[in-house]
Amino acid sequence: MMVKSNQITINVKTFSMDILKYYIGSFFSIIKKKEYSFKMQPTKYKTLTVLRSPHKYKKAQEHFQVKIFSANLTLKNITTPEASLFLVNKPKGVFLKIKVEEKLSK
Repeated sequence: MMVKSNQITINVKTFSMDILKYYIGSFFSIIKKKEYSFKMQPTKYKTLTVLRSPHKYKKAQEHFQVKIFSANLTLKNITTPEASLFLVNKPKGVFLKIKVEEKLSK
């Protein structure tokens, strides 16, 4: 007898750590009894430099830094209605990459 097992990997990215904690907390409230693995990724930094004056004063610059927080969540044996809840309750400013794998086992 062949048995299907689903595995969904969700990569969550956002600019705010508070939004990431809230969204990941909603994951854990939905998937209480499911098999899952959770891993925080290192924070990425992007620095932008803007000239204050376009003409003579080249040394007058402003620097801005953007932080990108990300986490990976892997869920095993999850159904389609449960997986669709993650897309419906997504707050603004959260970017998702979802990878679905189906395996047949004997």
